[in-house]
Amino acid sequence: MRTIRKTCDVKIGYSDHVENNYACFASVALGAKIVEKHFTLDKSMEGPDHSCSSDPDEFRELVNGIRNIELSLGSNLKIPTENEKKNIFGMKRSLVANKKIIKRNST
Repeated sequence: MRTIRKTCDVKIGYSDHVENNYACFASVALGAKIVEKHFTLDKSMEGPDHSCSSDPDEFRELVNGIRNIELSLGSNLKIPTENEKKNIFGMKRSLVANKKIIKRNST
């Protein structure tokens, strides 16, 4: 996925056909912007894809998991959160020298 994104300069996605959501979650962590997962109302229905499709509860878990992964990955914009702003005065640390520090040449 990373190679395709870098080489082709395109948005990447993942098409999933397994019974759990782990590969979908990993794909989002690797940069997938599109995730395709089969959906069914009844896994016992006839057809090749129902058994590996997500039922409504599993699909909800998939979407919630992806949203939480996106949040945990953050963004390139680094700004303090509201909680960090509230605690800024009690949490800041500093280092102070009590005499002048002389720079030395390294060789």
